Amino acid sequence: MVRFPGSCSQGRTGRRRTLVRPPRAGTFAPVRAHTIVRMVFLMELNRTGLQVLSRAECLELLCHGLVGRVIVTDRALPAAFPVNFALLGEDVVFRTAAGSKLEAASARTVVAFEVDDIDPVRQTGWSVLIQGRTSLVSDPVELARAHALPLHPWAPGRRLEYVRIRSELVSGRRLRQFALAPS
Repeated sequence: MVRFPGSCSQGRTGRRRTLVRPPRAGTFAPVRAHTIVRMVFLMELNRTGLQVLSRAECLELLCHGLVGRVIVTDRALPAAFPVNFALLGEDVVFRTAAGSKLEAASARTVVAFEVDDIDPVRQTGWSVLIQGRTSLVSDPVELARAHALPLHPWAPGRRLEYVRIRSELVSGRRLRQFALAPS
């Protein structure tokens, strides 16, 4: 995947840890001074069997997403709008024109932002949810950083405003394929 300046340039967060174990006494084969053994990370599962993702894992997955859904309250009802987005640090940024999303950003309301990737053939996938306050990007330094992002509106029309969603609450789940026992 191509990385662009200002977007998801952090390193891989899921590196394996290593454990140095001294050789066992009484072995006949030549043994190096230290043997490196890879540790397997234990996955935290929720009550339904989905893997619970850490904040770092969620942010790494967001780097691979292209389109997410902004969920706002519109006339006391939830409304979801698909947007293409980029990350500015740990915050989601997207471009918009006048309408519900811009009104929510101007009012600094709390919104949700969801991104997922589902493989229906393998029945696997992940979903990341960010909740936080919105704001218009207006500070000249932050606006310059936002302009440098690889963020070009897909929808027609002029989308001149940059909206930031602060990543105050970040959660995610992963569905892995498990082998079924023969019946």
